[in-house]
Amino acid sequence: KIKLKLNDMSKIEKQKTVSLGEPLEFVLEKEPEKITFDEYQFLDEADYIYRVCTSSTCSSNPGKYKAKEGYKILKISFASTNFEGKDMIDFSTKYGKINYIDNENKQSVVEFKNPFNRVYYGKYLYTLVPAKMETAKSIELTYTIRNKNYTYKIR
Repeated sequence: KIKLKLNDMSKIEKQKTVSLGEPLEFVLEKEPEKITFDEYQFLDEADYIYRVCTSSTCSSNPGKYKAKEGYKILKISFASTNFEGKDMIDFSTKYGKINYIDNENKQSVVEFKNPFNRVYYGKYLYTLVPAKMETAKSIELTYTIRNKNYTYKIR
């Protein structure tokens, strides 16, 4: 006979809620991680850095992206030991969502989406969001890792 010790993963446990400027600590694949979101901006267009590599060298190049009508680019600066921009957008796309309450008290949820459709570098999280989020009363980034839910209030 084989006995298995099972953990119930169907119940999401609310872990921690932090505000802008406070560190959020969690465990990802057995490694502890700490992320601090410092400030945010809503932009019509964003400048970013991407790399182009040949067989012998790599160079950093500037890129520019203009949001489509009805959308804004949410740019959030962050501090982390292990994450760069690409890691942060990949992590956020996989585990996160943006919850907001607009000025008419309507609650909405938005998925993270890399607006550039390419790998970018730097300690910024860029995501494409509806323009009405700029005037929202409340904005929270929520991350669900396994069965644990973490909330980061940015407004």
